Amino acid sequence: MAASLAVALGISFEAFGQAAHLGAIRIADSAFAELPYPSAPADQPTPIRQVLNCDDSGPGSLRAEVAAAMSGDTIDLSQLAMTCSTITLGSEIQILQDSLRIVGPGAANLKIDGNTQSRAFSHIGSGALDIYDLSIVNGYVTSAFEASGGCISSLGSIQLVRSVVSHCSIYDTGPTNARGGAIFASRGLSLKQSVLSDNHAYSVDGVPIGGAAYVGGTLKAKYSTISDNWTYIPYGTAALSEAGGVFVTGNVEIEYSTISRNRGGMNTGLDIRGTASNSALISNSTISSNTAGDRDAGIYSQVPLALYNDTIVFNTSLDSTAGNGVHVRGSSALTTYSSIISGNGGAGGESDVYAENGIAGGYNLIVSSWNGMLPAHTVQACPRLEPLLDNGGFTLTHALRHDSPAIDQGINPSNFPQDQRFEARMIGAGVDIGSVERQGSETDERLLASGFDGLCDH
Repeated sequence: MAASLAVALGISFEAFGQAAHLGAIRIADSAFAELPYPSAPADQPTPIRQVLNCDDSGPGSLRAEVAAAMSGDTIDLSQLAMTCSTITLGSEIQILQDSLRIVGPGAANLKIDGNTQSRAFSHIGSGALDIYDLSIVNGYVTSAFEASGGCISSLGSIQLVRSVVSHCSIYDTGPTNARGGAIFASRGLSLKQSVLSDNHAYSVDGVPIGGAAYVGGTLKAKYSTISDNWTYIPYGTAALSEAGGVFVTGNVEIEYSTISRNRGGMNTGLDIRGTASNSALISNSTISSNTAGDRDAGIYSQVPLALYNDTIVFNTSLDSTAGNGVHVRGSSALTTYSSIISGNGGAGGESDVYAENGIAGGYNLIVSSWNGMLPAHTVQACPRLEPLLDNGGFTLTHALRHDSPAIDQGINPSNFPQDQRFEARMIGAGVDIGSVERQGSETDERLLASGFDGLCDH
């Protein structure tokens, strides 16, 4: 549906990024054993309702079992891996329970398909909707009044574990805002080894917000990927669209994750709003190659932001130069340790970071700052990175070349034992700056190509 809608609106998908390379993202891995299915106390066993077929409705169907469940029940689809691979929906499944758990046989084994007719799940309850080991695809919602959640909408919170949500779209035809191309979560979103990819939010007269997700409350992401999502206004001012990736109104905790190749008008990769009581922490993660039509392509934050051992590179704007890697607004503090922030910028040149209240921390690689402020022990040199590739772990990363100035120049204030891809965090004389630690056995993957490292490489 997203492709046909793009054609109808005269939109080129090539102009907004290609589909994500999900084959490089491991959905099942023994290293993720720390995240078992949640269980109820022994004296309060969780009722389990078995889904027996891949029918859209009728006895034994997913729809029927959800309708019959009580709050707190588990809907089990794990046995369907041997009988069918897709449940194609004719309409959304309404979840009226406060809390419900849906468990599949693996994201590669079973899809819940909205068939470009509707979203997959509409959660009316105020508790938690937990989804394990499923793919949810091809959701589509159109409305003249705040279209939201192309695949999943919840008035409570959503948790995805080892799951994929992709090819979902919302299209608001009225003057209101479209929110969450894939997911609308009113009270928080948690991603654990999950993928949000190739999702879209459109609005004719309003503002599309959150190509992948619109999150009220806290966003948590671990071992997860948010890539190739976008927001777009087909007939209006494209700069008004916000957060091609994720828009969040509360706290943020992101670790061992990658946010890449998302596109929108402004604040494209990660748009963090909130109050002085909120905070954002991003560690061992990569923010790369997000593109804004107007400004702030990588991270935009109105709350205090802390970066530890991250790689924030190649985020670009077609217009504004200021803070396209990281922009922290107003009096909110930016603290960054041992992070690469480089190769970001706009039409006027490179601008990696703009912290209006200054930058605390140290031992970073930052090439440029909009207002000239840089913390102590800053390396100002091109990082010499490999392309965004599968270098191990659950997410794509940028490896360091053998001659990178980031090698051995960082610190590890949080004592992380591993880097983003689960390799040892300290090899050699010191910790490397960025989310990836170069290992002694590694070799360069590409030939030296001038211009690859973004605006700092000429």
